[in-house]
Amino acid sequence: MAKQLLILLFLVMIMTMKRTSSMELNYPDIPVTYKVIINERDRANCPLAGNTTSPGKLRLVIPQGTSGIELMEAAVAQNKDFRFTVSFNNAGLGYSVQSINGVTRDLDNSCFWTLSFKPYLATKLKSSPVGISSYYPSFKAVVQWEYRRFQHDDK
Repeated sequence: MAKQLLILLFLVMIMTMKRTSSMELNYPDIPVTYKVIINERDRANCPLAGNTTSPGKLRLVIPQGTSGIELMEAAVAQNKDFRFTVSFNNAGLGYSVQSINGVTRDLDNSCFWTLSFKPYLATKLKSSPVGISSYYPSFKAVVQWEYRRFQHDDK
């Protein structure tokens, strides 16, 4: 009888315990460097860049699993010199950067904000194959937004 009571008590405990999904686990925070720059080679070809200066870079500590858009929000929360606007694409592409620090994308001159990153211990920045909705910074990553002009080959 005592054994059955213990089994019953054990089953009740299991049933009342809060189940935790992998999304709810508390992962350690990760350090990230966040940079915004304007490509000086392209400044003359991107008139909307004007004489805008970059606010530089920030060192942020963010929870693991933070998306690119949440990283941008964290940068703004830490330093009001970082500002941005985005639009949401309902075709499944997620957020698209419209402007950073008052410099808007310029469709007429093919000037856009591009996302690059450098994983920890890597030597070079890489262009992100995904947008800000799908990018998740890794431990000690360098995340860089660069305003630059895209050249189109007519050949």
